[in-house]
Amino acid sequence: MEKFVFKEKNRIHSQGMSTFLGALIGRYCEAVEEATPEDLAVSLSDRGRQKDTGKKWELVGMEKTKTKQSALNKLTMVSLRGDALDPKCVVKEKGEVTAVCPRIRELDLRDTHSNDWGAIATIASELPSLTSLDVSENPRIEAATPCPGNAFANLNVLVLNSTSVAWSTLCTGVLPHLPVVQELHMEANGLRCLAETAVTPCRTLRLLNCTGNLFSSWGSLLPGLSSFPCLENLVLSANPLESLREGADRVAGTCPHLKAVSLQEVLFPTKHTMWDLYALVMFPHLTSLKIPYEPFFPPGLSHTTCRLIVIGQVPSLTSLNGSVVRPKERTEGEKLYIGRAYMAESEEGGGGLLCDPPFAPEVTAKYPLLERYVATHGLPANGKGSHPGASATLTRKSSVTITLRCAAKKGLGKADKTQPIPLATKVSQLKGIVKAVFGIDVQKQRLLAWETVTKDKDVIPSSTELKEDHEDLMYYSVQEGMLIEVHDTE
Repeated sequence: MEKFVFKEKNRIHSQGMSTFLGALIGRYCEAVEEATPEDLAVSLSDRGRQKDTGKKWELVGMEKTKTKQSALNKLTMVSLRGDALDPKCVVKEKGEVTAVCPRIRELDLRDTHSNDWGAIATIASELPSLTSLDVSENPRIEAATPCPGNAFANLNVLVLNSTSVAWSTLCTGVLPHLPVVQELHMEANGLRCLAETAVTPCRTLRLLNCTGNLFSSWGSLLPGLSSFPCLENLVLSANPLESLREGADRVAGTCPHLKAVSLQEVLFPTKHTMWDLYALVMFPHLTSLKIPYEPFFPPGLSHTTCRLIVIGQVPSLTSLNGSVVRPKERTEGEKLYIGRAYMAESEEGGGGLLCDPPFAPEVTAKYPLLERYVATHGLPANGKGSHPGASATLTRKSSVTITLRCAAKKGLGKADKTQPIPLATKVSQLKGIVKAVFGIDVQKQRLLAWETVTKDKDVIPSSTELKEDHEDLMYYSVQEGMLIEVHDTE
């Protein structure tokens, strides 16, 4: 005997075509009304046991559920997912749906054979309170029949995921009938380009979600994006973008109000560097960014360092990958930018950078934010990029040779220890090595990394304290030949 009559009969009902009202009654009324108290009990044998114990579990609260769901005039959220609607006769008589359930605000019509936009609009015209509509998983939606006027007068959210709807159909047959739409979701529709524009600009749209399509460049979003001059949130996750730079300026000019960009799961098949992230500065109001770190940074770089580099590259960010950018992160990210710029220029043999600003034009072109950050934080010590993390993404070495020197009372007189150490070593691991060499408890250690000693009397050596146990040596710009001085906190 079937026990879950309430749910099972809904699926049986979905096997045949029906009107919208028929599917609604079948989903929310008929099955409950026909269910007996015995049907609303679950036998333990139905839970996969081999032997029926005779005990039953009563589904508590079914009477209330029955009452609430059968009162169709009180429904505000409705799902008919999987029920097959007849596109030729979704509504038998005008006004019949409005009379029964006028309060529906959110409607889920996924996988309901609703592939005619005219039929969808007929349903919407019967729901004056409708603000959110999901017609995903209905393949090949076409605007074959005329759309009733004002059918979507209050619709704010439209979801068209996995419908294979053509962009031209959207521009000519859908968007003109959405006077107040704010969100448009177009996931997994095989779109490669947005070659057409809407008949009239859609100035109300704030969010466009194009996750899982086939866009290979920013340029492939044009001229379609010009249909949304007030767009604030653009989601391009899981698209095969080849370049972060190419075409970004054109999109920024087309969507000047863009505040949030999501590039999650974009693998960027072509080679990128951390400096390519500067392309995002072209969006002057960008405050929220979601982006993978792997395409821009070498393996082994800590998550924290990657995050700080991105923050330094995009000065307007207030949120990165879903986490708020704290003031301390902003300061460290900007200092990191200065240090990396100095080290990059030094390694390339440039002489124009190692001096006080204003910098040479070619330097400013390569590091557009440098003068701005130097004005706030000053120059790195000795002009050698000693801000934490400066060399983290520049060095190609996997290990360096350092010298450990004990300046604590407990270890005074012990000889220095020179040894190679991987740059991926965490500060906490280094403290373990120090304990083994000098016998100082990990909790009592204070480590200072000194720059390589030079014979230049005008150069005053500077040090960086290795404060964060979870960071690696790359983050603190530990380089070949550095001296790590060990102090006792007591």
